Amino acid sequence: MTMFDKYSNINAQPRLSIITISYNCAEDLEKTIRSVVAQPISDAEYIVIDGGSTDGSFEVIQKYANKIDYWVSEKDKGIYDAMNKGCEVARGEGLLFLNAGDYLVGTVLKNALPVPAFLPVKVKYKNGKERKQKLKNYKSGIPCSHQGIIFQNKGLFYNDAYKISADYDFFARHADFKSYKIIEPPGYVIYDNSGLSSEKYVQRDLENFNIISQNFGKLHGVKFAIRAIIKSLVKKIFRQ
Repeated sequence: MTMFDKYSNINAQPRLSIITISYNCAEDLEKTIRSVVAQPISDAEYIVIDGGSTDGSFEVIQKYANKIDYWVSEKDKGIYDAMNKGCEVARGEGLLFLNAGDYLVGTVLKNALPVPAFLPVKVKYKNGKERKQKLKNYKSGIPCSHQGIIFQNKGLFYNDAYKISADYDFFARHADFKSYKIIEPPGYVIYDNSGLSSEKYVQRDLENFNIISQNFGKLHGVKFAIRAIIKSLVKKIFRQ
């Protein structure tokens, strides 16, 4: 294990902890780091959790080491295990997860950000097109990609029993939806989405059904299941 903690002896709590996880994607990692360190925010800490990469990611981290407050490079059990490692060391009042490949465009983060909050997000697809996300009802799925959510740091962790929807479960256990402020800065977050296979969409819907039923009641779970089934049937019809 290789690690560095700039603030191990400092007690002051930053407003925001920005957490980036990465594994063998040096180019994407550098893109993310560059976008974060360019932001005009001083009351934040930056945490990088690397899964023991062997592709030059370590050299990228070293290149920006003076801008990173805590980093570690060691093997983990997967994406949510890595994100939990970030949660364990985060000292900020708020948490923002920007994984390697996600990045900030323009001015998104500045001092005195409200916590919790939603940031504007654009999804970038394989074909290069971008689409702005609209906030949706939190009782039917995560309101937006987690890259656009500043969570309040309540000492909670991701449940890695969920393979796809652990971010929604994380949000649901944090929610009061009405407490989230909607921020409209002169910039936005890019979420680089490589897409899910049809099999993973099914798994995601099953996980979402369980999360909704457990956190918001069985009635909302049934409503979600009906909508998911109808949506799946419509897609099958148009594919024929």
